[in-house]
Amino acid sequence: MAWTSPAPLGVCRSGWFFAAQFGLDKAVITHVTHSDWYRTYSYPEAKDGWYRDPGGTFHYGLSAGFTVGRAELLARYGMLRTEEFNELTPPMHASIGLGLAFEQKVGEGHVPSLAPNRPSLSITATLGDIECLKH
Repeated sequence: MAWTSPAPLGVCRSGWFFAAQFGLDKAVITHVTHSDWYRTYSYPEAKDGWYRDPGGTFHYGLSAGFTVGRAELLARYGMLRTEEFNELTPPMHASIGLGLAFEQKVGEGHVPSLAPNRPSLSITATLGDIECLKH
């Protein structure tokens, strides 16, 4: 069971946005089952079971996006830290996304739109999710 608290703050204008984001992903309780490999090579006394408050991860960074015609380009970059602000591996994350809008036809032989005031359907496909490893 986990809790996440995103907190974006930024500027949103017609056709573009820019925001700073900060959040905490907090694990409240988790169940761990260790493999035989883990017990053999890492920690033979590892105990399976439920663990309360195993930790959390702060994430902070920037996100931006803009539209060109029917396309939306989105980018996000940020840093990761433990809830005690220790560095994680990888210490950062980045992603790029592309959204495309497709016009919905309303009329004979077509299913009417569920939202008549919104004549477009937006489908987003992630182009890449880059995780940078610290060397």
